[in-house]
Amino acid sequence: MEDMIMPCGDNCAYCPLHSARTDAELQRAAELWYKMGTFDTVLSVEEIKCDGCADRTACEIKKCIERHGVGKCNRCAEFPCSEIEDMLQKVEDNKTKYKEFCTDSEYALFCKAFFEKEANLKKL
Repeated sequence: MEDMIMPCGDNCAYCPLHSARTDAELQRAAELWYKMGTFDTVLSVEEIKCDGCADRTACEIKKCIERHGVGKCNRCAEFPCSEIEDMLQKVEDNKTKYKEFCTDSEYALFCKAFFEKEANLKKL
């Protein structure tokens, strides 16, 4: 699978929302995101389907890189900034919670999609 690393360091190629191929996979992802507290309700398949974070205008990291006039975080003079450090801390804090709710295969995807942010940010 070819990497799809976003400006924040997420690798969308492994994200269960982006890589889902069936409605059943998307429904499982919607239920999982709800259980983990990402959303306050189980989103519908249409709401949760994702074509990549790069297209999401609400993303704070995307807004930040646009304000700084860079394409990726590691190209910013302030990198690593407090926003990146806070994001990386949230990732660390969530690892245990995700492990509670995920199957082993789901957790492996989460690791590749979200828990390698720091390394992905450095190689962008």
